[in-house]
Amino acid sequence: MSYLPLARRYRPTKFADLVGQEVLTKTLSHAITSNKIAQSYLLSGIRGVGKTTSARIIAKTINCTNLKDLVPCDECSNCLGFNKNSHPDIVEIDAASRTSVDDVRSIIESSEYRPLLGKFKVFIIDEVHMISKSAFNALLKTLEEPPTGVLFIFATTEVNKIPLTIISRCQRFDLRRLTTDELILLLKAISEAESIEFDEDALALIASKADGSARDAISMLDQAAATATHSTIKLEDVAKMIGAGDLSVTIDFLKAIINRDSLTVIKILQKIYLTNSDLVSFFESIIDMIGYSSKMRAMDGYKLPEYATYQETITNLIKEIDLGKLSILWQIFTKGVLELKESHNQLLASEMLALKAIYASGLPKPEDLVNKAIKSGLPRPDGE
Repeated sequence: MSYLPLARRYRPTKFADLVGQEVLTKTLSHAITSNKIAQSYLLSGIRGVGKTTSARIIAKTINCTNLKDLVPCDECSNCLGFNKNSHPDIVEIDAASRTSVDDVRSIIESSEYRPLLGKFKVFIIDEVHMISKSAFNALLKTLEEPPTGVLFIFATTEVNKIPLTIISRCQRFDLRRLTTDELILLLKAISEAESIEFDEDALALIASKADGSARDAISMLDQAAATATHSTIKLEDVAKMIGAGDLSVTIDFLKAIINRDSLTVIKILQKIYLTNSDLVSFFESIIDMIGYSSKMRAMDGYKLPEYATYQETITNLIKEIDLGKLSILWQIFTKGVLELKESHNQLLASEMLALKAIYASGLPKPEDLVNKAIKSGLPRPDGE
């Protein structure tokens, strides 16, 4: 039997399973129970937050003949047909491969026929922003006045590319990114269900790198479980898998930058390079660490779960540098990563970037220069 990835195995099948999309869940639940279903919905958001999944849940829920508490029965002919991907009234289309007017015309012609099995004929169009302009225009009239029992559900990651004439004819829902805490809880639940042992730090790193995407987080968990060198998913396994350095290495590097220790900085970079780790990913982790450190300096008690193990170490480290210099380092590394991606010699470019950061961290603060100038007898900049 072929292996079913965790992202597909744990894909939500009812509204209650959707994580982090309370607005959509609440609104659509009320619309279904009060029989006020719109003629078209537009679901937008980044990859992996549940756009297509939500569309499928809507299609299954409104066609279930034994619906109870908004939970499909999975026993009626509509549910069975949906689960087998053979329901004649639920049509899922990938707009990336069907962008022409002819493709949209076939949808329009199909919409004119009454549903065969369910109450609604549902057209789910994924990545709808890729439909051509002329195809969108062909769809306008049908979208504004669709035949009875027809529902259009559009999903997109780039809503700005969809004509306003289409958006205005839809009820729009912007699905939000999941928070790190929400992703950690999701990963824990799946790990426990799959009997996967894990370190808290490892799941926190996965959740952080998923950048709000549930699918990305679950896929990384699946990969980590398959490649882990121990019976337990550990932080170093995840760090190696995603091409990032261990957090302790990241902290050591930033500490060396602050202390202007060029030799240690170069040694760390050479070690990372020789172990085939991605230097771009390493510098991205440095940027994340600087950003986190800056927030800690600016807000008392600020914490993130992925840094919990090293919280005290980071706290002691940022006592040695002020917020202004952290901001300068963030700008240097952010711009440097873009240059690093285009460099012909990644190691050399990384070393020069680190030396530039060391030089910048050693520059005096502007207020110190002003005070020094005043003490030497020069007039103040304001003329007093």
